[in-house]
This record gives sequence, structure tokens and C-alpha cells, in this order.
Amino acid sequence: LPPPFLPPPRSTPLSASMPSTSEPSTSSAQSSPSITTLTRRAPHRTPEASEYSSQLHHRQQHEESVRADKSATVTARFFGVNRGLSFGSRYLLIMNVILLSSIRTSLASVRCFNTETGNSIEGADYHRVRGVDHRTCAIECRDDPSCLAFEYNVKEKLCFLKSRSLSGTLQKNDDTMVGFCLDEDDEQRDRFYNHEIDGPIAHEEPDVEGEDCRALCMSKDKATIYSWTPADPEDDESSVGLCKCIESIKSISLNFNTYSGFLPQKRHKFRF
Repeated sequence: LPPPFLPPPRSTPLSASMPSTSEPSTSSAQSSPSITTLTRRAPHRTPEASEYSSQLHHRQQHEESVRADKSATVTARFFGVNRGLSFGSRYLLIMNVILLSSIRTSLASVRCFNTETGNSIEGADYHRVRGVDHRTCAIECRDDPSCLAFEYNVKEKLCFLKSRSLSGTLQKNDDTMVGFCLDEDDEQRDRFYNHEIDGPIAHEEPDVEGEDCRALCMSKDKATIYSWTPADPEDDESSVGLCKCIESIKSISLNFNTYSGFLPQKRHKFRF
């Protein structure tokens, strides 16, 4: 019989044969002699020392297990979870709570402001919802990126959503109210672009940078709304214009290159 085949001696450098992680190698000493030559010989231990080391190791493992169980129990109690649930069930429930929290956080940036009952504004209706309360009507507008405002009829429980083409004056109507929705985190909906709001003036100032108008009006006690109009309406790149700080809304009209919005510290007067 021919002699058995023997692999040629390895010429790979020692550094290349070392494991790439800090985990111990699972290969035997016969298959990796070069690694075992770097292993330090364990010191001689008496039976008493070995038994003490084993007890200490088991004690540390038990303490870590107790800490992990306590942590899971505290987390479960925080979310109102029964201690009888498995750790996997607790984890899934906590992940669902975190997901719902993130959804609520994303929606929290969208706010709607409504007038008192007795106001109406005509035009730009594109959707109608029957049999709802005024809060649901506001939510319908809040969740629709196309919605700029809504009108709710208290008597008939009718909700009308209004598009960005809305332009008109508030009129008296005993059965209706009007609301407007903004999204602070949306560059297309963080203010009423191409819309000018008119009403009683608390303060106005010319030659104001457009991005400074809101901050200027926030310093005025009676102001609840700001509206900025460029000095040159035909200049699409104009950044300087007239800043109006308004006490209450009387009308909203289409006007290119202008924009308006509600002031944050006054929201409690408008929020539903």
C-alpha cells in the first residue's frame, strides 16, 4: 500500500493564525501547536483553592442572574406588567410601548387651533365627514397633509376639511367653528405658506427678515399670530418685509411669497 498522504508543513506566520476576536480558540492543541506555545501554564492549585474558586464563580453567576431578574421585574412594573409573564413576553410588550410612544411623539408636532363656536369661512372644501365631534374633525385634518383648515358644524355634527387654496374672511355662524392645523416638523406645513392673515394689530414693523418675524411677535404680549409680507411681492427671493403681530384672526387670504403662523406660547388659547 502507498504511504498515507501528509500535508506539507505550514508556512503561515503566527500572527495570521491567531483568532480575530478575544474569544478562546475551540481548536485542539494538536491542530494549532503555534497557539498553545503562547499559552501560559496555569499555576498549581491545591484542592482547597480550587473548591473556593469554584464556589466564588457560582456565587458571581447567581448574583448576576438575580440582578437581571430584578431589572426585568422593575421594567415590567414600570410598564404595569404582571410579574408572571415570561421575559420574552415582557420584552415584546415593552417594544410595543416604545413603538406607540414614538408614534405619539411624531404626531405631537402637529397641532390644531380652533376658534370659538360662532365662526365660519367659505370655500376650499375637499372632504366631508358626518357624525363626528369637533375633536375628531380636528384629528382628521391633523392627520391629512393636504389639510390646511377645517370647519365643524356643531348642530349637524358635520366636518369639512379645507385645502391649501383656502382664502376668505371669517363670518358669523352660530353653529360652526373654524380650525387650522400646523406641523412644526414638516418644512411644507410648519406655517401657512403663501397665506396672509389679517386681524387686529398688536405690533407691526417694516424691514424685518422673514425668519425673524416669529421671534419678534413672540415678545409682544397681546400677539397670538404672526404674518410676514415681503417688501417686493414680485421678488421671489426677497427676505426682508413687513412683520405683523396680530391679536386674533379675521381673515386668511392667498398672497404669494408671504407666510403666517401661530405663536407657540399662546397655544393654550387655541388648542382644542
